[in-house]
Formats: sequence, C-alpha cells, structure tokens
Amino acid sequence: MNRKLIWLYILGFSLVSNAQIPENRGVLLELFTSQGCSSCPPADKLLEEIKENYKDQKVFTISYHVDYWNRLGWKDPFSKEVFSDYQRGYASQFNSRSIYTPQLVVNGKEHFTGSDRLKALDAIEHYLDSSEFIEFKHWELELKEDTVQLDYTFEDIPGVEVISVIVKNSTTTKVLRGENGNRTLTNSNIVLDQQVKLNNKGSFVFKLPETIEDTNDLSFLTYLKNKEGAVIGAKQSKLN
Repeated sequence: MNRKLIWLYILGFSLVSNAQIPENRGVLLELFTSQGCSSCPPADKLLEEIKENYKDQKVFTISYHVDYWNRLGWKDPFSKEVFSDYQRGYASQFNSRSIYTPQLVVNGKEHFTGSDRLKALDAIEHYLDSSEFIEFKHWELELKEDTVQLDYTFEDIPGVEVISVIVKNSTTTKVLRGENGNRTLTNSNIVLDQQVKLNNKGSFVFKLPETIEDTNDLSFLTYLKNKEGAVIGAKQSKLN
C-alpha cells in the first residue's frame, strides 16, 4: 500500500488526494448489508465516511439491504428479496459459493468485507487512477406528482445493462430484536428501489415511497454495466 493510503488510514482519511483526476474516472461502491447483521454497522459507517470524504470526486456509494437476515427475528424495513437476488448474481459472477454481509463490491470487478477500510481506500484510489467511465449524453429527472421520471441516453454499446435506483440519504432505526437488538442504527445511502433496462436510450419511472416526506432526502443514481458485469458509467443527482 502506498504512503498516501497509509496516511489516509491514520487520519481517518480526513485528507483526500488533491491530485487532478480526469473527469472520466469514477468508482461505484455497492455495499450489501442488513440491520439484522451484527458485523454490518462498521461497514455502514465506513461507507458514509467514504461518501463524505470523496464528495468532490466521482465516488458513488449505495447500500443494498438484503432479506436473508430477517429470519433471526428482526425484519429490516429496507430489505428486499430482489436485492438478495442481485447479490447472488455477483456470487455467480465472482464464482463464489455463498453470499455474505457486509460485502462491498467495487466497480463490479472485485469484492471484500465491507468494513475493511484499507482495502476500500486502496480500491478507490486504484479505480480513480485507472477506470474510464462513459458519459451520459442526456440524463434528466422530472417530478410528476408522486412519481419521478428519469430520461437517459448514452452511446450505443452492445450488451450494456442500465441499473437505476432511488437512494435515501440517511435514517436512524431502533432495532428491537435480532443480532442488533436494543441498538440504534444509522444507515445511509440506502437503495429503496431498483429498476433495470437494456437500452441505451429510455426512461425509468419511479413511484415515490409513501414513507418519504422530504424529497430532498432522496437522490437518483443510474449506472451502467458491461457484459462482464463491470461498471462503466454512473450519474447521480437529487431532484433539485
């Protein structure tokens, strides 16, 4: 590991590289987590720290809450079976025999324990230095009563998968049962809904969750994956 990463670790990475990073470089971090998993809170916290410390760079952070921990007595209110299935897709891609939490997937190319700070920082610096994201030619959000329409266009590349998600910035939950029973957890970057398309031009229409009172707490992220499952582009924005 280089000296810069060691210092970032020692200082809680309050210092972020001032090096000029090309505009086409980017990193997507996907954390698979659960309120029912006792080893997940440190990973949730790390993801939020990364979001804050890399806010001026194209480092995108989201967390998918899986549902297979719900059997232990606490139903994670953000968990969905489709998110667990999405994680299983990564298991197949990485030739893994099982799925686990907390798992951090970086640019769809590698994975490791989500609370591993050094690996996360190393991966971020690596992909900011080497990855090339394609740009969206058009990407626009429009609020229509209780729905949000997202229109997008990018260059026509065969086999690209377009994934769009609604992301909730942060929430605090008092967990009553399960491995985190009697703990108050703060989760951030929470995926509330996911849609997938295979066209380089189109629209996503999301119905706003009834539990959301302030749309300023939401953002919308669209990312692109090639035939090998690697992330090759991403864009995120709030409604206003």
